[in-house]
Amino acid sequence: MSGDTRRPNRIVVVDDNRFTRELAREALESQARIECCESAEAALTTLAREPADLVVSDLTMPGLSGLELLERVRREHPGTDFVLF
Repeated sequence: MSGDTRRPNRIVVVDDNRFTRELAREALESQARIECCESAEAALTTLAREPADLVVSDLTMPGLSGLELLERVRREHPGTDFVLF
């Protein structure tokens, strides 16, 4: 989204903690359609089904880490912005 003022149509939130996912959903739902995923693997499946404008991901998760997810998203969905927390 680098400098432009458009609002994302779809945001995928990825975190293994349910409370954090729901908190993010509540904070972002007025900005875009939100889909929450409990793992990086689930996020990749979701992104394969429907692209997203933005992925917001936890850094440390079981299985693939947020950093590994970032690398995959950059490779497989180069137009998707990404935020790690």
